[in-house]
Amino acid sequence: MDKQDTGEVMSISVKEMFPIRLKEAREMRKLTQQELAKKSGCPSIAQFETGARLPSAENILKLALALNVTTDNLLGMPVYNSYGQGLTNEQVETINCLVKFWKGEK
Repeated sequence: MDKQDTGEVMSISVKEMFPIRLKEAREMRKLTQQELAKKSGCPSIAQFETGARLPSAENILKLALALNVTTDNLLGMPVYNSYGQGLTNEQVETINCLVKFWKGEK
């Protein structure tokens, strides 16, 4: 049984997880750091991705909206969704991208 199923708290911190999740989400959408900075209005993408700086709550929301993910996703929270438990964040993002594609959204 994995940690998500047992209800155990993951030992990785937001400070460690956020840079990883931000970079994964950006790269999955094939955006450069500069493109994401322009789209989100947050100029410090490189610093956020290296962990040199953590964004404010307002900037986390701006980044989530620009990347079309939840703030929980960027913060590395476990995925609880309508698709069922046990899916990774990447699997949920892939499903969401497919749904948008089928709906004709970008």
